[in-house]
This record gives sequence, structure tokens and C-alpha cells, in this order.
Amino acid sequence: MAAKAVLGISPGTRRCGIAIAHSRKLIHYQVQTFPGTWSHKKLIRILRVIAGHIKLHAIEEIAVKLPDALPTSKAFIQLIGSINVLRERNGITIQYYTLNELKLGHAGTGKISRVRLIESIVKRHPELLPEYQRERRNKEAYYYKMFEAVLCTQMEHLNK
Repeated sequence: MAAKAVLGISPGTRRCGIAIAHSRKLIHYQVQTFPGTWSHKKLIRILRVIAGHIKLHAIEEIAVKLPDALPTSKAFIQLIGSINVLRERNGITIQYYTLNELKLGHAGTGKISRVRLIESIVKRHPELLPEYQRERRNKEAYYYKMFEAVLCTQMEHLNK
């Protein structure tokens, strides 16, 4: 089977973690912020960012991190639904993973701390070390969504 260009997303209404892997190699990663209150305009901004990555990197699969317990907020539900519509329009497959599934796929256990999980990711992807060091200095988790997105891009390969 040929290697795919995979877009990993850890979605949020204020911050989205985004990672792109091609041929199992991590080629892009970031946290994209979307300040302000939820609105249709904000939803369109988020979708434009995702659509831009789909086009720029010829994405063939999207892997989305979902919380273990799905939030009931209208905004989050709209965002997930809109990502699904976007992928349908582009003929892209999509996989959804809970945080527990990501932990199991990456570390073999769901009982791994956030810090240990990130350290494990950085060992596989040393290019993420600067973000890890910044995350350790932050009082509030900022880069964690990016690390979750990186995990999403790796799930297809970890499960084989």
C-alpha cells in the first residue's frame, strides 16, 4: 500500500492542533489559534485553514482526535460536522480517535500521563523538542493539541 498524506487534527473552537505526515514523515505541525467568540465567520476561518492544508499537501486522509467524552457544545458539534462535510467534498477518508485510543496506539497503555506521552512523541520526532521545551515552561497547555495531532497522523502506521 502506498504511503498517504495524512492530516492530523486536534480540533477546538479556540485552538486547533494540526500536523501533516507524508510517507510516515512528519512534514508540518502547528497550533493554530482562533480568538473571539464562536460564530459562523469563525467556523469558516477554521475550515479555510484546514482546506488550505488539504490542497497544499494533497491530503488523502484526515485523522481527528476526539475527547473521550464528547462535548455537548453547539460550537464543537458544528466544527466536527463541518470537518466531515469538508472531507466528503474532497473525497478524503477520515478516522476518529479518542485520546485513550491515541494513548493505547502510541504507548500501548491508556494510563500514561500527558508529560510522558509528549516525551514519547518527542523521542520519535526530535524536531518537536523546541515545542516540548516551550510547553514545559507554559502554565497552561498550549502545544498539547499539536502533539495530539501528531499522534493522529501516526495511528494508521502504529496499528499495523
